[in-house]
Amino acid sequence: MGHLRTARLTLVFLFLVGIATGCRGTAPTQPSTAPDGPSVQPAATPVCASAIEGADQLTSSTVLLGEQHGTTEIPALFADLVCHAASRHQGQTVLVGLELPASTQPAIDLLLDGPEKDAGTRALLAHSFWQQETQDGRTSQAMLALLERLRTYRAQGMRLAVRAIDSNTGHDRDSFMAGTLSEAIATIRPAKTMVLVGDYHSRVIKGYPWKPDDDHRPLGALLRDKDPDVLGLRVIWRRPGSAWTCNTSMECGPHPVRARAFEGSVPQLALDLDAADKVGWSGALFVEAVNASPPAIGALPSGS
Repeated sequence: MGHLRTARLTLVFLFLVGIATGCRGTAPTQPSTAPDGPSVQPAATPVCASAIEGADQLTSSTVLLGEQHGTTEIPALFADLVCHAASRHQGQTVLVGLELPASTQPAIDLLLDGPEKDAGTRALLAHSFWQQETQDGRTSQAMLALLERLRTYRAQGMRLAVRAIDSNTGHDRDSFMAGTLSEAIATIRPAKTMVLVGDYHSRVIKGYPWKPDDDHRPLGALLRDKDPDVLGLRVIWRRPGSAWTCNTSMECGPHPVRARAFEGSVPQLALDLDAADKVGWSGALFVEAVNASPPAIGALPSGS
């Protein structure tokens, strides 16, 4: 398709100048056991929220989606990609890694597997990470909605194992995340691993976009050392929007984000594997726009 070719060309161009799911799966006919959880009766036809053109290209066993933290759209589209992966690997486990502190894992497990969703939500939002004064977008309403969708998918019979992979201390976070995720992969042996992290962490080469000669190796590069097929993706939007971020003065709130023009339908995934060693990403998820998602702490269930 012409627009997909245009998207690929645009992807390479944007990488170079920018440096300085209605998928349906047939559910198993018998109840299945979700990872680390009780037996569940799947829905007849699990349905993903949005169709993402090009999602079938994600054949690598490990895919990292690098996001701009604090948007409404990206966590929702990531949930669609997880849904798509689970639908393609029915009866097999899909591991989901999230850039949340490992200390939040018990609360996440309660939210995913507990008898009452609101009890799990309260436990998660009571954690100090979600209560902190500096809200950098990883504790957004959209992130909470992502976890709630993963709970729904598991209840429908999708075999999803969800892991909080980030460090609690902030020291050498990429190495910590690589170790945590690698351990989970070795233990769970998933058919597919889908990871949502900040866009720097998803790069598969050393250095920073603004300092390419730096020796620091982000999560994607560390994983690629063990698995050359790891895909690191980023998100590009074509209309100006906003994200809940913190500026250099650590003032957090909705801030404008710059758009980059391209042609073609959205949402759409386009891969350019040759670009990985040049710019650090193997492709991009193209979307129309992103909008700020406020902190989830303002969405506590009643009775909290």
